[in-house]
Amino acid sequence: RISMPRLTILNLSSNRIAGSIPENIGNAPNLTFLDLSNNLLNGSLPLSLTELSYLSYLDLSSNDIVGDVSPPLSASQIGSLQYLNLSNNKGITCKS
Repeated sequence: RISMPRLTILNLSSNRIAGSIPENIGNAPNLTFLDLSNNLLNGSLPLSLTELSYLSYLDLSSNDIVGDVSPPLSASQIGSLQYLNLSNNKGITCKS
């Protein structure tokens, strides 16, 4: 298990990264900025995103992500989220 307690910013945009977003992304509890846009990511959003309580910026645009946004991305679960971009994905459904 990889733990990244000191990581606050992760920008891997435009790297042609393929596969799904790893469930262990939640092992970076102090992450405030996550940009995985313009890659080849697929699958659904991992529930571990809700463990990122300091996350304020999340850009997953221009991938092949599918599924429901809420949960795991409800405002009550990630209260500090200020920027969310999920545009240009395969099939994201926003539910309240």
